[in-house]
Amino acid sequence: MIQIRIHRSIREIDKTVWDALASQLSIYFDYDWLASNEQGLFNSAYYTCAYTTQNDLVAAAPAYVISDSDTCYFPYNIKEILTAPATLNEIVTTLCPVWLRGIGESVLSIATRLALRILKVRFFPMLICTTPYGYVSSFVGAEGMANQVDVTKAILEAMDSICEAKQIPSLAFLYLPESQFLSTDLAQWGFQRISLYPDCFLDLEWESFDQYVKSFRSKQRRNIRTEIKRFHSKGLQIQFYESFDLNTWIDELIRLEINVAAKYDHSVLDSEVFRQWYKQVIGNMLGQARLFVAYKESQPVGFTLLLQKGNTYYVKLYGLDYDQADQSFAYFNLVFYAPIQQAIAQGITRIYFGPGGYEAKLKRGCHVEPRCGAIRFKRVLANAWLRIYLALHNQAKSE
Repeated sequence: MIQIRIHRSIREIDKTVWDALASQLSIYFDYDWLASNEQGLFNSAYYTCAYTTQNDLVAAAPAYVISDSDTCYFPYNIKEILTAPATLNEIVTTLCPVWLRGIGESVLSIATRLALRILKVRFFPMLICTTPYGYVSSFVGAEGMANQVDVTKAILEAMDSICEAKQIPSLAFLYLPESQFLSTDLAQWGFQRISLYPDCFLDLEWESFDQYVKSFRSKQRRNIRTEIKRFHSKGLQIQFYESFDLNTWIDELIRLEINVAAKYDHSVLDSEVFRQWYKQVIGNMLGQARLFVAYKESQPVGFTLLLQKGNTYYVKLYGLDYDQADQSFAYFNLVFYAPIQQAIAQGITRIYFGPGGYEAKLKRGCHVEPRCGAIRFKRVLANAWLRIYLALHNQAKSE
């Protein structure tokens, strides 16, 4: 017999019990990561937990109410993911003949806006089952249970009750690994699949960094060696810190990360916002944080911060002074080569590099781990529109 309880904070759940249940999952399901991120975008948390009659926690789903589109971080904004101009352009470019593409994007954009208005499709507020800034979703502990279907059904019914009570029109699961049971099983409860950004990982099968380099064809071997040589020829060196004092480093890390954010036109450039997040999240994860710093004449000019869980690294943050590291291939050295070399020496077996930048990652040996989402609206007409639109969206993504 399963009993469902809703917790508004993970701090209401025993840390040892939770981490034992999530021990085989990504670090982004760990108690400390989830507890640290109960703020900002993810400050309205609902942990839907399944207990036995003996009060043992056997499964759970971390979820968050996202209030509106304007304040939602893009990778978790389903409305923007589906209807942004770049998405419409991708659909038209992929599916339409060349001579139709100019008018096709305009027609699709107008049709989409009209359908959303006429059918009164409301995305927000939305209850999203995911991990904050981790790009992965799952039920903690449910997969492989003898009563997996019953537990899943009970958790989903509880989440539906939350939506009903809070007048939330949509429920979604974001960044499900396609190998995970929910990616297929949710269809039987009326959810529709959406293709999302894949993750990238590298399995470390080599006994040395030199063996890693030699695993590539001659052209890529030359490229890697050239990038490393150029980096050092610019007077740059990388230092690895297995532990570090955040208070000592926080100003430099924020300065360097804001440089990258500004270059790629990210919306949050307020140093105090960064400072609060670093103290709240990285400060709480320091025992698992690993820091690579690039120096030029003893001055920090770049960094990569990774998190470690068991034998796995997770690349999390990156910053660079572009003026001081110009034309040095600093990105490849800081994000790939130095962490790979350290990981092999340390016995790390896998590095997750996160979504995006796929060409660079694939060229350096990474594999793609597909991610998908599942979404369901409360209104029947909204689901009918979604089914038609996702047929186009997912076909374009698969091409």
